[in-house]
Amino acid sequence: MMRSVSNGVTLIAGNGVLPALFAQGARRRGLRVCMVAHEGETEARSEAEADVVRRIRVGKVRALFRALDSFGNRKVAFVGGIRKTRLFADVRPDLAALGLLKKARDMRDDSLLRVLAGEIEARGFQVIGCTEYAPELLASDGPMGKRCPARRQVGDSRVGFELLSALSGHGTGQSVVVRSGVVLAVEAIEGTDAAIERAGRLGARGASLVKAAKKGQDLRFDVPAIGPLTVRACAAAGVNAIFLRSGETMLLGLEQTIGEADRAGISITGVGH
Repeated sequence: MMRSVSNGVTLIAGNGVLPALFAQGARRRGLRVCMVAHEGETEARSEAEADVVRRIRVGKVRALFRALDSFGNRKVAFVGGIRKTRLFADVRPDLAALGLLKKARDMRDDSLLRVLAGEIEARGFQVIGCTEYAPELLASDGPMGKRCPARRQVGDSRVGFELLSALSGHGTGQSVVVRSGVVLAVEAIEGTDAAIERAGRLGARGASLVKAAKKGQDLRFDVPAIGPLTVRACAAAGVNAIFLRSGETMLLGLEQTIGEADRAGISITGVGH
């Protein structure tokens, strides 16, 4: 039987800086942080922020369940992503994972994570949001740096948000790049930064990056995010305006991201519904 620990939280950690930020926020609140780290995905700096780490391979669900049981924390959070290109390349799911795949409607992130989260909660855990201990990372309304977007770019943001809303049910990414009303790139499996680079090759100078969650997206474990690398990709491509859906999009490394955008002459603006 699972032992319950009230002053701890378990991270099911993927890649990127978010697991480290989540762990820091949890520890500031006096919580013991346990981490299930994925080999080849979770970074060492994230593991260093946890009190206890158990490493597993991607797709080994039985090992995941064993780790959760051994930690005993009631609260569990999915934090950070797994590279989609890897999911289709070298993952060898165990029998437990194959059983969950049969329950999923399709191979989209939302479908797979919902099934896994449901199974975890059926085992007595509570799946919490990945911003539970870092709400300050969510985009606020209005300009978040020194720069403001041009009027034309505000119009481009409307085109981008409308397109993302229309594409919500089709499993595409959460970002588009728009210039003068023309869509230059739609994020797919390659990720945001690669989509920005592709837009740059098509003439993105003065374009806008627009990012938002999908309709009905479960924000407990899949929150759209940008960070310093996104800003650098925009600067290299000529994109000089970023629009984020406020309250449902994160800025990772908040001060660094905004600082880099200011220095590069890129505006970051939060837009409500």
